[in-house]
Amino acid sequence: MLDKTIYKQIFKSSFDAPIDVEFWDGEKVSYGQGDPIATIILHEVIPIKDIMAHASLTFGEAYMDGKIEIKGNLQQLVKIAYDSKESFLNLFLNTHTRRIRVKQTYRAIMILVMIFITCGWIPQ
Repeated sequence: MLDKTIYKQIFKSSFDAPIDVEFWDGEKVSYGQGDPIATIILHEVIPIKDIMAHASLTFGEAYMDGKIEIKGNLQQLVKIAYDSKESFLNLFLNTHTRRIRVKQTYRAIMILVMIFITCGWIPQ
């Protein structure tokens, strides 16, 4: 299943501390060396497109809706995920931020073009 493969890569690169993950089908995977600081239990598949659109919001809502369960220190787990340079939270946040900046730049250029056309500085 592609979703599980993507999830495994996300968890592998997102935590600098050991964690355990239990997937919706009962498979358990350990990441890192040593005793896990937390266990993440995924009760159901969360669409990857939702995670890519806004990772922290999607995981936050999934946690509140009971789709994800955390056994261990949730605050420490979130801090480690944000601190990791390879974390999905940082990668998708940066991608999302870049998308917003591109849209804002595009809108600004379009407004300038409209002003220039209106003023007659650019022939139609």
